[in-house]
Formats: sequence, C-alpha cells, structure tokens
Amino acid sequence: MDLDHWREVAQSIWRHKTRTILTAFGVFWGIFMLVALLGSGAAMKNGAMGMFKDDAVNSVFIYGSRTSKPYKGLKPGRRIQFTMEHLEALKRAVPAIDIITPRKRVDYDTRVNFGAEQGTFDVRGVLPDYAYIEKTILTEGRYLNQKDLDERRRVALVGAEIINVLFKNAADPEVQKLDPIGKYIQIAGVPFKIIGTFKDIGGDRELRRIFLPVTTVNEVFDPSPYFRTIALTTHEGYPWEEVEQQIIQQLSKIRRFDPEDSSALYVRANIEEFQRVQSLYQGINVFIYIVGMGTLFAGIVGVSNVMLVTVKERRKEIGVRKAIGATPFTILSMILKEALLITGVAGYSGLIAGVGLLSIVRNSGLETDFFQNPSVDLSIAGLACLVIMAAGVAAGYLPAKLAVSIKPIEALRYE
Repeated sequence: MDLDHWREVAQSIWRHKTRTILTAFGVFWGIFMLVALLGSGAAMKNGAMGMFKDDAVNSVFIYGSRTSKPYKGLKPGRRIQFTMEHLEALKRAVPAIDIITPRKRVDYDTRVNFGAEQGTFDVRGVLPDYAYIEKTILTEGRYLNQKDLDERRRVALVGAEIINVLFKNAADPEVQKLDPIGKYIQIAGVPFKIIGTFKDIGGDRELRRIFLPVTTVNEVFDPSPYFRTIALTTHEGYPWEEVEQQIIQQLSKIRRFDPEDSSALYVRANIEEFQRVQSLYQGINVFIYIVGMGTLFAGIVGVSNVMLVTVKERRKEIGVRKAIGATPFTILSMILKEALLITGVAGYSGLIAGVGLLSIVRNSGLETDFFQNPSVDLSIAGLACLVIMAAGVAAGYLPAKLAVSIKPIEALRYE
C-alpha cells in the first residue's frame, strides 16, 4: 500500500471530476440494473411458484366426467367413476405413480354445527396419504390413519377456519376455552369426533375443509363405492407426457372408454404447469443476464476509454517520471489503481443501491400475488461486483501498457 501512489490517483481523479463521475455512473448503473433485474425476476418467479404452494409440485388430480364417444358397443354419455379396486389396478400398471388416493366429496356446502354455532363447509373423504398431496400442516392432534379406515371411525380432521367459526361465539364463555380435540361436531346431523386440526398455505378456502375417512363416508353418507376424483403423485425421473398417456390408457381399459375421448377425463397436473413456469423463468433469467451484462460491458468500455484519455493527457508527466527513474511497474500500477478505484467504488455503490431498492419495495407493501419477495442472492451480486472490478482493471491494462511503452524523449516533446 503506497500511500503516495493512492494520493496521486485521487488527485488525478479530482482534476477530472466530471469525466470520472460520468464514467463511474456507467459502472454504477450497470451493477444497479443487474441487481434490480435479478431481484425483479426472483419476485416474479416467487409469485409464479406461489401457485404451487397449496399442493405438491408432482401432484395430479384426475376427475371423471361423461363420455362423448361410443366405445365397443357402449353409448356416449356414460359417467366415469372409480373404485378402490380401479386405483389399485392403476398403480400396478403405472410404475411412475407414487401416492394414490381417492377423494370423495360429501358436499361443497355440508351443514356442520357445534352446539348453537353452525356453518356450511366442504367435507371430503380421503386416505391418510392425502396429507402429502395437499400439503396439509397438522396444528393439533393427529391425522387420519389406517385404523380409522378399517374400523370406519367417525372421526374428523378440521381446518383452522372451521374451528374459529364453530368455537368463537359460543353462548357459554367457558366453551371458548375448550380444546377442540376430542369434541364432537355434527356433520349433516351425524356426530364426528375431532381428532386434529390443520392449516394450509393455500388460504382460507383450504381451511374451510373437513377430512373424513373415505370408508366412513361410504358407510354414513353414500353407500356407493364409486367416487369421481383421483389424487396422486409421481416419482421423479418420469416424463409427465409419457406418464399421462399411460394413466389415460389404463383408465380407458379399466372403465371402458375411448382413450381419445377428451370429455371422459379431466387431468390437472401441477408438475406440467410447474415445468412450464420453470422453462419460462429460465428464459427470463437468460434475458435478465444478457441485459445486465450488456449494461456492465458498456460501463467497462467507458472505463477503458477514460483510461486511454488519461494516459494521453498525462503523457508528458509519464515521460518525466520515467526520465527520473520511475519503473515500468510503477507507471503500470498507477494507471491500474485509478481504474480499480473507479470501478470498485462505483460498483459497490450500485450494489448497495440495488439491494436497498429491493428492500424498499419488499417492505412497502407493493407486492402482489404475482410479484413477491423481491430479493437477490448477495453472493451473485457480490460476484458481479468483483467481476466488474476485475474487468475494470483489465480495461485499464491496455492504456497502462501504452503508458509503459512511452519513451521519455518522445513524451517530453509531446504537446
């Protein structure tokens, strides 16, 4: 650390304040734009990924509908429904399936009451594995288990919003203090014991659901073994397009409908949407990096040009230095230090300004469902700052080499 050299660098910069500020602004703006663009891209990706926060990314929901084509002597208009045997046959035939469970709805608006409090809620019959498909987060008690299914127990897993409705305004103040676990609620007039409560990041709509053992639903509400919805997840490493075709082919054999009949089934695959969104944002990230690096490159070119002008203006000074014994390394380091100081200060300032802007947006309530938590990986931003400093030094190397090559006698004659 030669303080005299750094003092000379500072004096050189001070003598050309306007030019230095404009050059530094180009570097500052390049880093600032890169950080802002990366943060905005991350916010848009977070918003898009929020669509998948409710269900497992690899989840698939298959809804039986009505056929629209005749098939092997069967008329169109048949309702496609499933049984547990159909699910077992489907899982055996398609190795890509991991978890598979029925979803049998009692009703969208089933009347539920606890004492004097009541409301209408979405009641569904499921298997215990359904918790992994809907990302159900247990808050109290336990989830449904195999024993509940085998013994057809009248037990219920209840969403947090339902607890708030049924237990909030009870006439007896003591009731408000009761733990809901173990209490009985009436579902369509039938008593069910609350064994657990849950929350779901999908929102209030998800929290107004009640899950029952599907075998109990068959026994109490609907003796038919049929249901219309299959929920499943797939193993990693299987292309979804192939898996979808296998599922449709197998179900068409099991339920005897034309596999080309698009009306027979409706398939909603989160994995397909997830892959599409990922591909979209990979393209956006490439665009962001191209724009950001282009802006950085413009700033680096500006640094190189300024260094060339500096060498030209100080040619006589450099000649004098060499004439009185300055080494080539001394001349070289003097020019490079100036480039390093400009790019370092401007680049770091751009980094701080970019991160500050993202923090202001994040804390100002400007976020939406499609623009959430704008942030940037500081390691990437720091690396960009180091890269532009290195590039600034590299940009100053050519002018510095030019300064070293100046012959003292020619420099002294230079006007």
